[in-house]
Amino acid sequence: MPTNRFKRLIPAALTGASLAVILISTSVTASAANGRAQAHLAATAAATASSGSGGTNHAVATAAATVAVGTVDATEAPTAAADVAPVTSNKDWKPQIEAKGGIEMALVPPGCFMMGNDFGPSEQPRTKICFDKPFWIDKFEVTNAQFKKLGGVAKHAGYWNDAQKPRESIAWTEAGAFCKLRNGRLPTEAEWEWAARGPDNLDYTWGNTWDPNAMVYALNSGFKAAVVGTKPTGVSWIGTLDMIGNVWEQTSSLYLPYPYDATDGREDPTNNKTPRVMRGGGFLNYRFTRTELRGYVYPGAVAAESGFRCAMDAQ
Repeated sequence: MPTNRFKRLIPAALTGASLAVILISTSVTASAANGRAQAHLAATAAATASSGSGGTNHAVATAAATVAVGTVDATEAPTAAADVAPVTSNKDWKPQIEAKGGIEMALVPPGCFMMGNDFGPSEQPRTKICFDKPFWIDKFEVTNAQFKKLGGVAKHAGYWNDAQKPRESIAWTEAGAFCKLRNGRLPTEAEWEWAARGPDNLDYTWGNTWDPNAMVYALNSGFKAAVVGTKPTGVSWIGTLDMIGNVWEQTSSLYLPYPYDATDGREDPTNNKTPRVMRGGGFLNYRFTRTELRGYVYPGAVAAESGFRCAMDAQ
């Protein structure tokens, strides 16, 4: 990739409270307002801007009151297996992986969890979120090979072109368009967190105890993305991999303050000005990368630490 399109903005010290940001500029002139990509991967520990939460498909949110959540449309969505009963414990669910259009996806059952936490500036207040229908989410982050094979379109080439590495350096609109090619969509922020945490409200996809061998992060990544699925001990309760670390994952939700409410416009697909939420952290993050950690990216921005996975409604 030409060096005039690649800038690395790294804080003076990479610590647990700092976040390295990789930018790929759409213009040689860094100060150009039009066409300039600005990727802000905001860590909760250093959040200073107003923060937000993601809407969710087929869900109910309970803060002070119960809020009904609308359905995010997906054309010709695949049919799930028989009706899936809500789960109340992670151990009660046996992962169900199925290929959809040649890409493995994990079925996410209905149920409830506590979204957010009580200490992160952008992650509180905690809100009870309930899903009344299952949905599918990709087992892995979308890879370069999958993106190419299915006809994905992006303005910028990925920074790493290995076939099985995540497709990064992709704008929010481009990621969403690829999911639509698969009759899917980007997951909402709430869907993503439910898929990562489950009813046990896990801090990490593998449990509540930090394990440096379960994710691709700053101290083992070599400051680059890894082939997907290389940290099997980081598997989630539904069978997904790399939901913590490797690359940040874009969601459909606007970066707006909690408490969660999918009816307040945060799932507006036409808003191309407000940042969108990213989840999971990336290869430049440290151990503070938790399942409830939130980041954000502007819709037209691209970053070498920003990828995505798709979701589908299950009918």
